[in-house]
Amino acid sequence: MGGKVAEFFPFLEDSLRRALEAHAFLEAHRGLPVQPSVYGHLAPAVGGASLFLARFF
Repeated sequence: MGGKVAEFFPFLEDSLRRALEAHAFLEAHRGLPVQPSVYGHLAPAVGGASLFLARFF
């Protein structure tokens, strides 16, 4: 998870994991690891920059 939500991950983690287990389309997806991005609220910008750099450089 990235963006501003990454800062609130400790408060959302339990309910997020329960929702993933309950609503995953495939059985294999129920145990997927979910963790906050190391870039925190900058994750969307870092992701966009990496896409740009990969495309043009």
